[in-house]
Amino acid sequence: MSQAETLQSIEEVRTFVAENDNALLFISSQGCSVCSALWPRIQDELETYDNIALGYVDVDEVKEVSGEYLVFTAPITLVFQDQKEVMREDRFMRMEAFSEKIDLMLT
Repeated sequence: MSQAETLQSIEEVRTFVAENDNALLFISSQGCSVCSALWPRIQDELETYDNIALGYVDVDEVKEVSGEYLVFTAPITLVFQDQKEVMREDRFMRMEAFSEKIDLMLT
């Protein structure tokens, strides 16, 4: 799997979603302990998939992401297929259920 991309503008976020058939966008917030704990787990979980791109964005740095993607809390994980949102998990997600959904989508 390729490294996660850190996206630093709303244009980079739009491009990331548009250019990847399967894209996972992790939206974090500064000082969020749940965000800090969850992001490495998601990266580890998806390490075996080479057909999903990982993107990371800090909502405090890219404020427009909250309006464009209807983000009301952090962290939030958005999964896109062909530029369409197909999964949304927020805050306290169950990794086992998340993995099962990703498996069904990508295999």
